[in-house]
Amino acid sequence: MPNKFDIDGHAMTINLVYGLDVRQPVYKIFKAYKDRRTQNLYCFDSRWLNVYELKPGEQFVNFEPIIKNLLEMIDDSGIRFKKMNTEFFSSDVEEKHTKLGDLIEKSMLFEFYGKGGKVKLSPPMILKAFQNVYMNSSSKYYVKDTEECSLFAYADTILTLITDEEDIMNPFEKSYLCLQLFDNGELIK
Repeated sequence: MPNKFDIDGHAMTINLVYGLDVRQPVYKIFKAYKDRRTQNLYCFDSRWLNVYELKPGEQFVNFEPIIKNLLEMIDDSGIRFKKMNTEFFSSDVEEKHTKLGDLIEKSMLFEFYGKGGKVKLSPPMILKAFQNVYMNSSSKYYVKDTEECSLFAYADTILTLITDEEDIMNPFEKSYLCLQLFDNGELIK
């Protein structure tokens, strides 16, 4: 998309993915923000995803109205990015462990259902993100025990793991679920 759609180093993208050898052959058209540094996707709204079943001999739909609709949707991503950069996890060890347990529990419970089936995040991914933030000093997300970690950095750690998985069919769903993990009723709706 043109640079006018950029927000804080995140480029708005319109994406098309399709899969013929999955449970149900589908193609997906979705809007997301791609971090220019990490290539991670930020998908804040489930309405940004359009899924269509692929049927033998059927033509793809006309993309123009779908893309136009995606661009016209109310989009408060700028507010969300700002909040994620200004909200922090405590440096208190007990609070960090409580937050880790909360994130693991949510990852076990949160699911995204669509035409392509159910998508979930794995609890080991949440644990690996925690390790990258608080234990792995060679990680670009590492913060010292005495420092706070921004909500954005923590989410970006999980999104990097999603990006590294190279799951080409479910990047929207997994990114959306990741951002929902941090929803406390105020930060992300």
